[in-house]
Amino acid sequence: MIAGGCRAYIGTLWKVGNQIAVNSASQFYKSVFDTTIINSVNVMLNAIEDEQYQDIYIFCGLHFSTEKDTI
Repeated sequence: MIAGGCRAYIGTLWKVGNQIAVNSASQFYKSVFDTTIINSVNVMLNAIEDEQYQDIYIFCGLHFSTEKDTI
């Protein structure tokens, strides 16, 4: 994907529950337009309280990648 032009990928290492996914996405999008994607992933991971899911997400990509607000 990165070779095809994708600058970053966020995925899960195993099945995640809906509520964890919703909360994680909410935390990620609260900060992604103000900082780098990897920093937003870190914010998201730090917000997960359930120990079962604390290491579920993986980030692959360029550490300096950002997301621009197009709205």
